[in-house]
Amino acid sequence: PYYLGLAANAEGAFDEAEAQYKAALARGLDKAVGAYARGLNAMGQGRKAEAAALLAEAKAANPGRYGAKVDELLPRLK
Repeated sequence: PYYLGLAANAEGAFDEAEAQYKAALARGLDKAVGAYARGLNAMGQGRKAEAAALLAEAKAANPGRYGAKVDELLPRLK
């Protein structure tokens, strides 16, 4: 489901991407990966507050992997 979510996001099918990411999380996808993907998906839909919260969740869960990326994205959500 994760890769289906990425494909759906790339096609602009944000609702489908969200459903696929949630399914992947239910099947054991790393929470930081899922939060980051869902955050980017929310950004694509213009849901800034939700995107910021999800990206912050990804950063908190894995700061080494997502810290710098999230720090770069968060100013765009204000």
